Amino acid sequence: MAGLTGAKGKIERTGRGGLHAIVTATGIVSGEYAGIQFPASVIQHIISNPTHIYFASYWGLTTRKASDVNSSYSSYMAISANATASATDCLFIASRSTANYPTDARRLGYSRNPSATVHYTGDTTYNALATPVPVRTNIAVNGNGGTVAKTAAEVVTAKYGKAFSAGRRVEIFPTASGNGNPSEIHYRTYLEDLTISGRTYGQVDALDSAQFTKEVLTSGGRYYGDTYTAPSTIP
Repeated sequence: MAGLTGAKGKIERTGRGGLHAIVTATGIVSGEYAGIQFPASVIQHIISNPTHIYFASYWGLTTRKASDVNSSYSSYMAISANATASATDCLFIASRSTANYPTDARRLGYSRNPSATVHYTGDTTYNALATPVPVRTNIAVNGNGGTVAKTAAEVVTAKYGKAFSAGRRVEIFPTASGNGNPSEIHYRTYLEDLTISGRTYGQVDALDSAQFTKEVLTSGGRYYGDTYTAPSTIP
């Protein structure tokens, strides 16, 4: 976490145990962010086994939309095989935009709930949805096309291995304005090496969807009916 305090933002635990990152809607600059890093051991496993099949899933809740299309591109989570901003060096990116990487044949499957592709004020599809909006996005990838040129420790230091991201630390999309980034609650990040487990994307996606429905969308679920500070307290 860096700079996402005071008038810029607030980090809190929600009533249901989520991690809520409130980000100012009126202006934020590079280096003002909060997030959760994947451990170096996880990144090292991926770097050491770049041809394995990986499944990655993120659950959260959008409590305030982005104010423009550029700031909506910050990723929910990403792991790179290099400390660069190039999408081709990323094993995967699961985001709120259309830019879920990879987009070529290495992507074995992906799912997003809700189905709206870009979450920002002015997007009529997203505005038609109720807010706050529960989010589930996942992706399965078969190998990495980028050149492994950095160690796991270097990737961690450069913040290119994120389980959750809020604010303006958007290395994967460096042209994003960052002004009015969305406020988010992080509930769950799940990563599975399907080569080791032997399960398929379809099998794990079905389990992920059923669990998300039970825990987030259904009364009595672990995260259903969550309580948190209104993002409007930080304009």
